[in-house]
Amino acid sequence: MKDNGTLLKQGLLPVIITILLTVLFVLLESGFFIFVSFIVLIGMFYVFKNPDIEINRDDKAVLAPVDGTITAIDTIEDEKLIFCKVSLADTHVVRSPISSSMKIIGHRYGLNLNPNSYKGYLLNEFVEFEFDYIKLKLLSGVCNVSIDYSENPQVTQGERVSVFIDGIAVIRIKNDVELNINIGDKILAGQTKIAVLNQG
Repeated sequence: MKDNGTLLKQGLLPVIITILLTVLFVLLESGFFIFVSFIVLIGMFYVFKNPDIEINRDDKAVLAPVDGTITAIDTIEDEKLIFCKVSLADTHVVRSPISSSMKIIGHRYGLNLNPNSYKGYLLNEFVEFEFDYIKLKLLSGVCNVSIDYSENPQVTQGERVSVFIDGIAVIRIKNDVELNINIGDKILAGQTKIAVLNQG
């Protein structure tokens, strides 16, 4: 997935439709709908923004794969689970947390229900990636478009692997790493170091 451009390709169709509606409302001289469609257009450019960022590569660290807010941290057997809420206000490029092999271990097309509900867990679209010692599951939210992802077998830290507009990201990581985050923290894909590898 390429890093250039000011607008994500997933936003092109919504933006074009909004522009066409705005033109239509101008021709119909409907002031209220012109105003509404113009506000929606600005919102579309914000939601589908594609900013250039500097990746904070570090072989001894795990970088955040998504932008969002940490909502929960849990431990199950030999793994730590990090739950992150991705909202429309975030940047929606998903990045590889480490340099490693990568494979898709699960993908289901589905609905866009509340991802925090049981029905959403069962029926929403999801994609799950596996890196060397990290798994990343993207569970679609109410406002998500279909999840677009790369299938590169080998990725470098900070490389784009997907676009995810809204929902829950679940990061599963081995217990032998030291987390560098807390519940409520805001993380940035490719920039925030969410964990540090133990030196032993």
